[in-house]
Amino acid sequence: MIQPFICDQLCENIGGRELVPNYRAILERAVSLTRKRKREEDNAEPVVVSRSTLLGPESDSLKTKNVEGQQRLDVFFKFMQRVDEKYMRRSLGQRDFHRCFLVACLPHVVGETAWSKHRAYYLALFDEDSYKAEVLVTTPRRFGKTTAVAMFVAALMCCCPRMWVSIFSTGKRASKSLLVQIKEVISSVPTMEKRVISSNVEELWVQPVNTTTKKDQSRCYSYPSSVKGLKGVSAKVIVMEEASRLSTDVFYEVVVPLLGVNNTAVLGISTPLGEDNYYSALTGLKDENELPLFRSLSVELVCPVCRKKNEEQMSW
Repeated sequence: MIQPFICDQLCENIGGRELVPNYRAILERAVSLTRKRKREEDNAEPVVVSRSTLLGPESDSLKTKNVEGQQRLDVFFKFMQRVDEKYMRRSLGQRDFHRCFLVACLPHVVGETAWSKHRAYYLALFDEDSYKAEVLVTTPRRFGKTTAVAMFVAALMCCCPRMWVSIFSTGKRASKSLLVQIKEVISSVPTMEKRVISSNVEELWVQPVNTTTKKDQSRCYSYPSSVKGLKGVSAKVIVMEEASRLSTDVFYEVVVPLLGVNNTAVLGISTPLGEDNYYSALTGLKDENELPLFRSLSVELVCPVCRKKNEEQMSW
């Protein structure tokens, strides 16, 4: 087994804790999950039954009980699989984004009633200790983050009854482009195009799978970055495209009030724009326990050692 002091030595040799991940914390997390799974396996009691019992009507009592909401989650996974097959195969980075997005949106994917009853089950299913409804993604340009958002929103629209997504973009052109791409993803999946109720440059309405009534229809609105006319906007899931470049008025006057609504998820994506803007400040915010307030994912095309060397050269 790897000892913690080896992780500390590796961290220092590469560039220090300010530049590289905390390998000790990663190791401790992995050990904790291993022990947890081993306890669950040790506590599981085997069930021994005869062949005649398995073939009889009483075999229903031996089946694994379905947790409320699990079927909706399975439909979501199946839809994403079809997107891989019919639209575009997701990269490893996009899959990682989708996993974090899905955890943030779990109350809406499995249903709020199922989430309130089986919250611990779903967190354990994704190996999560706590629930965070805000995810901030920072990547270089042309990394596929906008496409990843289009895929994920399409899945929410098609799999979650009464879904309400509000997208805030930097301008009207970007707003229209993302909504068009979401519809393209939906149309790529067989039989789903006929479930699109209405579509234009500002909104998209879809009849989710396994639903037929109007009250279960999902809606997606896309807004340009202007606070005029946006006060009072609502949503279950908020998407901020190129969040670092959005007007701060939109964030503080439209998005922040919605964060007070229970289970409202916020998904922010952006390219780097220095460290002197509100989005960079959000990624570094911590709570009273010195833990990150938001789940932040950052992708860089330079290793920590090279970045440190470049900073040293710039300071000369």
